[in-house]
Amino acid sequence: MVMTAQLQVDSQLTAAALSKAAFRASEYLGLKQKEFGQIIGLSPTKVSHLWSAHYTLNPSIKSEWENSILFIRLFTSLDAILGEKEAARIWLRGENIALGDSPFNLIQNVEGLVHVVNYVDSSGNSF
Repeated sequence: MVMTAQLQVDSQLTAAALSKAAFRASEYLGLKQKEFGQIIGLSPTKVSHLWSAHYTLNPSIKSEWENSILFIRLFTSLDAILGEKEAARIWLRGENIALGDSPFNLIQNVEGLVHVVNYVDSSGNSF
């Protein structure tokens, strides 16, 4: 019984941390609520509640959980490579010849998000 309670607390803490990280990453990258919701698959209401800290991402909703993890991975890679908010925002919205479109347009669906994350992870410092 104690073990189950501890797992539940750990899960709640993980959900709160992921929610906060996703929110902060979206702010850093200059995304509007609607844009962020589209990327990770949240309704406008849930995004609004997430941004006001009245909702935490749910690990049992696979799409929002996994998309959030990918989105945070994109943010951390961009931050590591570019090192500044404005450069990351410009890169995200700019046309990218290697990707064939702007990263922002591509990350509007799961396949594009995975593709952009893989591109950034494999590019290292070579943008």
